[in-house]
Amino acid sequence: MLSKRLLILFVLVLLRSVTFSQMSEIDSLQNILANNKKIDTTRVNVLNKLASLYTKSSHSVSLKHAFEADSLSNILNYDFGKAESNRIIGVVYISKPDYTKAIFHLDYSMDLFYKIDRMYGVFNCLNSLGTAYSYIGDLEKALEYFYKSLEISDFFEDSTIKTLAYNNIGNIFYFQGDYDSALEHYHKALEIREKNGEASGMAGSYNNLGVIYKLKGDYPRALEYYQKSLKIREDLLDRRGVAMSYNNIGVIYDMQGDYESALSYYEKALEIRKELGDKAGISTGYNNIGHIYQNIGEYQNALKYYYESLSIKTEIGDKNDMALTFNNIANAYLSLKDYRKSHDYFIKAISLSKEVGIKSIEAWGNAGLGELFFNQNDYPNAYSRSRYAYKLANEIGEIKLRQKSAEILSHSAAKIGLYEEAYKFHIINKNLSDSIKSEENIRKTIGLEFEYRYEKEKEIARLEKEKSEALFEEELVYQKNIRNYLIVGFILLALLLSVLAYGFVQRRKKNRLLAIQRSLEFKQNFLANMSHEIRTPLTGLVGMIDILKKTELDEDQKDYISTLKQSSENLQEIINQILDYAKIESGVLKLNVRVFKFENIMLDAKKLFNSICNKDIEFIVEIDDDIPDYIVADRGRIMQIINNLVLNAVKFTDKGKISIIASLIGSNIASNEITLRIEVRDTGIGVKKEKRNTLFVPFGQIDQTDIRGHDGSGLGLSICKELAKMQGGEIGFESEVNVGSSFWFTIKAKVGHDKKENISE
Repeated sequence: MLSKRLLILFVLVLLRSVTFSQMSEIDSLQNILANNKKIDTTRVNVLNKLASLYTKSSHSVSLKHAFEADSLSNILNYDFGKAESNRIIGVVYISKPDYTKAIFHLDYSMDLFYKIDRMYGVFNCLNSLGTAYSYIGDLEKALEYFYKSLEISDFFEDSTIKTLAYNNIGNIFYFQGDYDSALEHYHKALEIREKNGEASGMAGSYNNLGVIYKLKGDYPRALEYYQKSLKIREDLLDRRGVAMSYNNIGVIYDMQGDYESALSYYEKALEIRKELGDKAGISTGYNNIGHIYQNIGEYQNALKYYYESLSIKTEIGDKNDMALTFNNIANAYLSLKDYRKSHDYFIKAISLSKEVGIKSIEAWGNAGLGELFFNQNDYPNAYSRSRYAYKLANEIGEIKLRQKSAEILSHSAAKIGLYEEAYKFHIINKNLSDSIKSEENIRKTIGLEFEYRYEKEKEIARLEKEKSEALFEEELVYQKNIRNYLIVGFILLALLLSVLAYGFVQRRKKNRLLAIQRSLEFKQNFLANMSHEIRTPLTGLVGMIDILKKTELDEDQKDYISTLKQSSENLQEIINQILDYAKIESGVLKLNVRVFKFENIMLDAKKLFNSICNKDIEFIVEIDDDIPDYIVADRGRIMQIINNLVLNAVKFTDKGKISIIASLIGSNIASNEITLRIEVRDTGIGVKKEKRNTLFVPFGQIDQTDIRGHDGSGLGLSICKELAKMQGGEIGFESEVNVGSSFWFTIKAKVGHDKKENISE
């Protein structure tokens, strides 16, 4: 606590000293003006210096001094004074903002600087003009000026001038959606900044690279650069920069579905921005929190924050972020099925993104319209919008956007009879989905592999060093005592032989362990590769079956297609179970813990039952009132256990009823932990006593003579057992032949909260 107070005191003293230094300079310049009433170039230069110092703190004072300097320069015919005063006026008008006046004064200033051959002034004007044109959305013109500033930078020995040009060019390519060109120029800027040890500039470059890698779908690399930027900004006590880094890290967690972590970073960023009075940053914070609400299905709250964000962005005239917020509002209304409002905001987003040249928002807006038209059964428009979104996605290389637009394209093409194209985009959608998941798994695997190798090599080096030191010490003792202690020498020799023998045994043991490790790695790689090779043609097969079902078929053919569809789905399920079991066995399966509404998993179980059951069976759901509305656990793995138990119940029950009952069986207020018991009861054939020990054994089934037509991989219940264990619980059952069965499992979870309680208003 004391160190934190000292740090705050240090920052306040530092800020006060900087402010005092600047005020001292202003006071000094004011004294010069007061003591020198002569109309000469010295007075002009002092006025321009004062105007420059006031550009950020007071626009009116800055303009007053700059206009006076311009007026005196005209009287004196002092071109440098006129050029500098008009440059400052242009910079102030960019901040106000009044871009028309800014461009007029900057153009005039640049011509004067060219005339008197002051290239540094030319560079500053080009840079400011590029900034002004980027703000009004003329990105081509902005790029033209920034490239000119890059050419001018060759005139200066100071390499930081060139980094500014590279960075500005990278920004324009980013706005245009040309991410590869943006990366190229951001890396060039970073290379110079790292060479010069320019910490603040390095933080900016790391941040920019993180933004681009995020858009390209490379989240681990994006997070790496954001964290590098955060560390530097914390060291520099740059509060504004720290807030930006918090926000960007939150975006990565948001995009990966870790909404709890994302919200934590968003709130920390918003708190700092409110302290700083940063309107643009506050607007971004509201927008991001709205996105969290949208992801958890609270669309009205999402709209509340989106409109707060839009109000601020409209006030400050930030067209780039306004386009993004329009798109977010449109998606919220789409989820609420308010198609009229959704359509209007998608059109606003697309129109504004075209105006300012942001291809990414334009593409997402068209993809959103494609989904909207599909929901309204307007399939031709859904097809054309998603087709255009897919074209833009390919141009800018945004993988998630490609996958989304390909998915809509596949569905809409099938609806309008373009079956070949529907199949093509169905395959593209599947492959892109698998690619996103595979890339994440590969990155995690590579990270674990390097960590393992590093630890293994470190341990071997330590053992080798210890062995070497031990042998050296023994040799010294042996040499010292060999003449006088022959018996001791023999003993030492025997000890040495023992050490060598032990080393030999250890090496053999180590080699056996390495062989086992290689065998496990081969097994894992074989399962992964074979499953991918099987799933690729199987995906095509399922796609063709879906398309074939939509053609004209007689009753026999429909029966054949139905059988083929069921068989392919069974095969997919078996492959997925084998993969899950392999991951569990090798210890690489990890839980994805997050907050969710408990009632939803029970509703999903009912949806599953309704979709698979065509028998005369009643389905009942019972939820203990003591179970909290929200819990923190792995929703996907809980649903996997429930789905498996429900599927088994449907398989082995021909009539009667199936019940799913959730109850609270334990709680710990101190640790906020609860224990849940979920039970699936049926009135099916039951399980014979002599077969019960095989139920949770991998690749075991109940009784092949009694359950023909109910075949499977024999892995489902064994996977459920391991998943329950991973979540701190267990699994069991009770059964009576021809009466029914009751399968139950327990899990440990934490009490979650409605997101309203977690959001800082």
